[in-house]
This record gives sequence, C-alpha cells and structure tokens, in this order.
Amino acid sequence: MTRVLVTLAVVGYAGFASAAAAPAMYGIPACSSACVERVKARDYARTHGGCRSPACTRRVERKRWARVVAPHRAFFERVARCESGGRWHINTGNGYSGGIQFAPSSWRAVGGQGYAHEASKLEQMYRGVLLLRLQGPGAWPVCSR
Repeated sequence: MTRVLVTLAVVGYAGFASAAAAPAMYGIPACSSACVERVKARDYARTHGGCRSPACTRRVERKRWARVVAPHRAFFERVARCESGGRWHINTGNGYSGGIQFAPSSWRAVGGQGYAHEASKLEQMYRGVLLLRLQGPGAWPVCSR
C-alpha cells in the first residue's frame, strides 16, 4: 500500500491542488512529504546495493571494482609501466590517455565517462579488465607480452 501512496504522491494528478489531495479523495490516506522521502530512500537502497545515499553507492562500487581487479593487478601494473611509465594520469596528446593508454572509443565502450586520465587508477584497471575480456591481451599488443 505504501508503494501505491508514493506513486500517487510523487506522480500527482492533473486538476488537483496537490498530489496529496488526490489519494484523500479516493479514501486513501495521504502520504506526507516525510513519508515520500522515507519510501524513496528505501527504494533507492533496494536498487543500489543496500545503500541509502550516492556516497555509499560509490563506496560499494569501488569495493566491487577492487574484487574484479585483484587477479589482474600485476598484469595492469606491468602494462602501465610499459605504456605510460606507470603514470596513471598521463595524457600526452597522442590520442590515448591513462595508465594503460585507452583510446577514447575503447574507454567509452567499457563504460568510462569523460577521459581515462581523469579517472582513478582503480577505475582504469577495472575498465581495463572489461576491455581485456572484450579484446583479449591484443588490446595492448606490445606491452601485454
């Protein structure tokens, strides 16, 4: 019943003075703004790994990235030393950026936002794992040997 109340309160109805007035007309108790916020937070938590805030969601995401990267960390450290001298925030203007020298199209293909050199080392490694799964070690033909 709470979900119905929130839907009615959030979506609202055309012609009513307020969204809370519509449910009351149909015999449904109105949900206060505090009630709406509580339900929104609960729904957010259900869809974002148990978190109730964006900051918590980012922490959970970084922990997941670390688990995915762990088995590949040595490989990417070696590739980064070869590709960029181990400098993870490098952008030399040659069309590639970041520690493992992502092409902009490759960075976007694995879900990267902005430019690779602007992302953290962990995110670059995580996106590198995704690229490794897509293209194999051939994505870094010289440095992956």
